[in-house]
Amino acid sequence: MKLETSAMLLVIATAVAGCGTWSPWSGPTEQSRIPRDAAVYQCEGGKTLAVRVEESGKSAMVIFPEREFRLDQTEGTRYSNGRATLLAADNEAWLEEGDNRTFNDCKRKTN
Repeated sequence: MKLETSAMLLVIATAVAGCGTWSPWSGPTEQSRIPRDAAVYQCEGGKTLAVRVEESGKSAMVIFPEREFRLDQTEGTRYSNGRATLLAADNEAWLEEGDNRTFNDCKRKTN
């Protein structure tokens, strides 16, 4: 009888635990990694590109949910680190990684 009660409690606890939204395997959402001062662009294919240009304008951070990286200003609103190149004008942007344009036709989102 005691074993049956323990087994039943385990089944109930497992079922209740599955009802919550928190999980140790769930990571932060994309929005939670985007700083308030970042420009957010909506790109073709439903992709989102977040960019934070430093106050000096000499570098920009590209922010993804899984990684972020810094690019240095090369000219005007163009930034690069030798592997990736970003053009981030006021309302438009694109990002190339290597020879592949990974984010294209990006338009700045307005709140």
